[in-house]
Amino acid sequence: MSLAQVHYTSAAPGDGGTAGRFTAVGPGVSGALLAEIEPLVRYELPGGVPERPSDGELRSLPQAFGYFALSDGSRLVARSAPVRDTGGTGAGVRFHAHAVHLPPGVPLPGDRLPVEAWRSPHWVA
Repeated sequence: MSLAQVHYTSAAPGDGGTAGRFTAVGPGVSGALLAEIEPLVRYELPGGVPERPSDGELRSLPQAFGYFALSDGSRLVARSAPVRDTGGTGAGVRFHAHAVHLPPGVPLPGDRLPVEAWRSPHWVA
């Protein structure tokens, strides 16, 4: 079984104050679920992050990982991580969230526990 995936990114500077947007949504993830998912995958940089961090500073920033029960009985495993802003000057920091939607009663592949996905190489940055 193929699980639906969701990708979300923070808004670029100058995007009219919007928080972010979904860049890809797999089948079976309704608009109502997206409204529920959006605040769960947002990421806020810790204080003191330089405006233009070096590659090392960017890699050292924390990532957020979550496992959430959604209102329809489905679940979401998500990772949000800081990434370099590739638009404009390419020097600032944004975030990218990648999530896997698990319909009710459907386990992660191999019956893995959600925490086992924490450092998975399959997360997209």
